[in-house]
Amino acid sequence: MNRRTLDTLVPMLYVVAILIAVFFGSGKATGAVAAIGAVLIGAYWAAIRQNLKS
Repeated sequence: MNRRTLDTLVPMLYVVAILIAVFFGSGKATGAVAAIGAVLIGAYWAAIRQNLKS
């Protein structure tokens, strides 16, 4: 997978994970998914993305 595909796919998967947590989980689960996902997306944009080929 190239960087352009991941730039689209990573945020979409984050939204899907939050929606699943909203519909099937509790408020605490949704908050946990949102917080952990935000950290992982931040790590992707800050470090992982820089090492991928375009």
